[in-house]
Amino acid sequence: MEQFAISNGFGPLTYYTSRKILPESLNSAFKTAYLRTLVENTQIEQVIRLIQSFFKEADIPVLFLKGSVLAFTRYPDSALRPMSDVDVIVPADKARKAFQLLQQNGASGNWQSMNETDHHLPPLTFNSTLIEIHTRLFPVHAKFSALNKVVWTETKQWKKDPLSLPGPSIIHHAFYIATHIYYNYKRGGIRLCWFYDLQMLNKDLTTLPSEAIKKKAIDLKLEEPLTFTGTLYSCITGTPLANWPLFEEFLPSAKILNQVIKGFREGQQQDTRESYQIIIEQITNAPTLKLKLRIIIKRLTKNYRLKGWSLIKHFFTTLFRLLNYITHQAKK
Repeated sequence: MEQFAISNGFGPLTYYTSRKILPESLNSAFKTAYLRTLVENTQIEQVIRLIQSFFKEADIPVLFLKGSVLAFTRYPDSALRPMSDVDVIVPADKARKAFQLLQQNGASGNWQSMNETDHHLPPLTFNSTLIEIHTRLFPVHAKFSALNKVVWTETKQWKKDPLSLPGPSIIHHAFYIATHIYYNYKRGGIRLCWFYDLQMLNKDLTTLPSEAIKKKAIDLKLEEPLTFTGTLYSCITGTPLANWPLFEEFLPSAKILNQVIKGFREGQQQDTRESYQIIIEQITNAPTLKLKLRIIIKRLTKNYRLKGWSLIKHFFTTLFRLLNYITHQAKK
């Protein structure tokens, strides 16, 4: 039980809410997770403050994403939201300047020019904290990438004394997290704590008209991922997200929902065959032949990391599974 909760990012939250009623044998692991996250997030908060300061001085616009902003402005205690890194997004024409600025201030990492298949730069390590600088929320060839075009049009200062962090608007942030959950389900796994991020946004969502949220979902063509995540959220929590749009034609079947829930119970991994649908979508949506070939090569070589026999083995294994998936879909 404790390992399941901790691996899904719920260890600190379980300790915070249930420490007075759980037996000490269980509390010990959750308390350790809480204290570890408290130390880590105290360090991360200092890193976020420095990023804000560096970028403001250099006139680089920045938005903080997901736990990087929600842990410190929406959770009752920032130690309740474990984070593996700090996610920020900057304008594409400022990306290299932002990367080099952090390097000049002590961050370590190797610069690599982005191409059309990327949506963030190589990670940097700064004061023992991993930082990912995004220029897009999703790759441009992703099926549900419309948020890339609007993320800078509506922004918000997320405040909780003494912090005030720039981030996407309430709607865009909620849509981003929901679509992020959907894509990670397709790739093979979801962390339950991402649903708690949405729970932390629930009060914000109640301040927005449901029709405005629905219209935005339709305009951005996000009906499928939002319906999937909203339905799954209701199954997990027993209550719906406030004013959340659900579209009947995209409601997931009971079989899919059972598969996802079963995946949580058995180690949070879903059927990785779904990831091949993502590959097909990326190749289909890529606007040029050059980009289609680049996506295929990156997928078949694990982003150019494999060489020799490992490359040959992975190439033919992936190619066989991909063709198998296409054949299976054609028979449906």
